[in-house]
Amino acid sequence: MLVFLLTLILITLTPTQPLTPYWIKPSGGPPTILAWSPDSSLLAVGTSKRTIITLTKNGKLQWHYKIDSCVYCVSWSPDGTMLAAGISYPDYRIYVFSKDGELKW
Repeated sequence: MLVFLLTLILITLTPTQPLTPYWIKPSGGPPTILAWSPDSSLLAVGTSKRTIITLTKNGKLQWHYKIDSCVYCVSWSPDGTMLAAGISYPDYRIYVFSKDGELKW
């Protein structure tokens, strides 16, 4: 059995320093989409392994949710209180979560 471990790497950019990771976290599958919340406090990650993950800006897991298919898009509401995620085959669904991970619809 071949197991893939993909990681998310947040890199800090400074003009005089070489690129260095701020933090590195396993994502549980190939990331397909990333989106920072409007206040930059949370990073939403959609994966091809049917998972939505939110991490704090320090890399701590806030919440995760398993869904039916590959996550193709995630987007925060302008006020940062809701996260929408879209999946494709087989059902072409939109999921909406509160900032704390509660499935709203």
